Amino acid sequence: MVHVTGKGTHLSIEECFRLVESMGHWVCIHEKEHNSIACHPKFQKLINEPHREMYVESWLSSFHIQDRSILRLILNHKQQAPKNEVTVRLLINGEESQWIQLKIVELSDELTCLIGKSLQTEEIRTIPKATLTEPFVSNNVDHLMTWLSLIDNQMSTTEENTSKENAYPSTTKSGSDSLYKRVKDIVERIPHGFAVISQEWEIIYINPTLEDIIGKSLKDIYKKNYWDVYPIDLYHNYFIQFTKALETKQVVQFQDYLYDVGKIIEVTAYPSDNELTLFVQDITQSKSYVEALRETEERFSLLAENVNEAFWIGSSSFHDYDYISPSFERIFGISITDLMKNPSVWLQYIHEDDRQKVLEGYKRMRMDKIAVEFRFKVPSGQMKWIRTKGYPLHRMGKTIVVGVHEDITEIKEKEVLQSKSEQYKTVVRVAAGIAHEIRNPLTSIKGFLQLMLSNESGENQYSEIIFSELARIETIVNEFMLLAKPESEKALVDTDVVEIVQYSLSLFHHQIKQQNVQVEMVIDSDIPDIKSDSKRLNQVFINLVKNSLEAMEDGGELLVSGCFNQDEQNLVFKIQDSGKGIGKEQLERIGEPFFTTKEKGTGLGIMVTTKFVESLGGTLHYDSEVGKGTTATVTLPKYTR
Repeated sequence: MVHVTGKGTHLSIEECFRLVESMGHWVCIHEKEHNSIACHPKFQKLINEPHREMYVESWLSSFHIQDRSILRLILNHKQQAPKNEVTVRLLINGEESQWIQLKIVELSDELTCLIGKSLQTEEIRTIPKATLTEPFVSNNVDHLMTWLSLIDNQMSTTEENTSKENAYPSTTKSGSDSLYKRVKDIVERIPHGFAVISQEWEIIYINPTLEDIIGKSLKDIYKKNYWDVYPIDLYHNYFIQFTKALETKQVVQFQDYLYDVGKIIEVTAYPSDNELTLFVQDITQSKSYVEALRETEERFSLLAENVNEAFWIGSSSFHDYDYISPSFERIFGISITDLMKNPSVWLQYIHEDDRQKVLEGYKRMRMDKIAVEFRFKVPSGQMKWIRTKGYPLHRMGKTIVVGVHEDITEIKEKEVLQSKSEQYKTVVRVAAGIAHEIRNPLTSIKGFLQLMLSNESGENQYSEIIFSELARIETIVNEFMLLAKPESEKALVDTDVVEIVQYSLSLFHHQIKQQNVQVEMVIDSDIPDIKSDSKRLNQVFINLVKNSLEAMEDGGELLVSGCFNQDEQNLVFKIQDSGKGIGKEQLERIGEPFFTTKEKGTGLGIMVTTKFVESLGGTLHYDSEVGKGTTATVTLPKYTR
């Protein structure tokens, strides 16, 4: 059972209904918490409403449009006085209006009782008019429309022969005169344009603000047809909107251009039975600001979405971000939504050796302009180099940090290549010097040994061994010379690379058998001959097979594969062993001068091999995993430039 509680009372809705009905009235009870109104059966019958409970807005729609402002105020604000009375018009069947008197009784903070009775014609002239007590004054209410509602109530009770010559009733009566002056003062002082147009489109009134907006005075356009002043063909949208308001009896608001004065205005049209009330605002300047702001935002968005860097704005604590540009997702592989929810989610992907440096850099960004570079492993597994710059901005006592993330992976890779190139140049210079210094003594030794061989005394039993070693030294020197001049004297001829690979394997037949290495060859039959240097390719594949066998001293598997990539027009050969493999950091240094994983190696072998492949227009790439082995991939173009 729903109860209505007042001062010392505890009644159900039905009991409240019967109590008011015994006085010959009906009642509606407003429950503020649920924003609903319980209606007495008599009220339901008056408005032809089948449901007892109605939402407030539905209930208000049962009253004349000019009376709804007062009723809405009554329902939305506390009433200080114990009683208030208001005279309003109730719409019967949604069309005809009937004057009723409502007595407002506040039962509690949540419940308001509206006791109503229908008025006869003679009662309308004598009943006291509505008065609004001070608590109804609110900055959120359109007071002008409220006052116009009161004026309309008073106009309805004046003599039927009230003058129609002006926009307002005759002011012969003192009460009407006082109220008219108050409203006139408001209308002429408000910062909005105000106009009244009759159903026949006659301009009845415009206030001084509207005169300034449209550049016309009331005396010049008074009683003129609106469409004579503003031609329909030029102001067609105005005609459509005003007609819509009059026909539907609904408020219409729109924005359009005022061609006479080159202004953008916002018009709100309030329809009544016999006239149209207009409120007009000049929004030219604000519209310009909005358009300028929109253009700026569009330009910034276009910039942010198309540059490689990611812009960001965050709090000084970095616990939240005000803005992050779309490029962030492309650089870091993390969605902006996830970062907004958890601003520290990206820290876990920073290389552990760089994480502390990044945290310290971010702390310093609160006070100074700082740049920090670090390695970042995106969720997909790729390692990137990131440069982050940030600096503080102080606004209205608040500090924010503005910054930019930049993917500098390519820059870092170029720096590494440049460093390797410098090292290579150094080695080349050293190699050329060594070759120059060794070649001359070798020539002398070779000459003396030839003399010794011409001696038939038989004391030259070690001469052949000496010559063999000298030949090997000469080969090493020649390799140094090739390293010094990798592009010199290339002999490009038709070359069967498959035959070279097979020959390279055959040279190590004894070692393969001795180490118990299982060899498998998977080579496509459609691999064509290419224009290349067979001597260099021989050395390349001999070095690669030799390295693989040295990595499998205790046996293993060696897979040699080859194919022709029709799309890329190149040959791809892979030498894959199941040896001990090497770590990622060591793998990155493969090819550096003097870097080797062997006890007695110099690191020049791989460097020479790489340079040979590159001199033939190809590439050499290594993949390795500790405990699983290493794969060397040689790619050679079909047509060497």
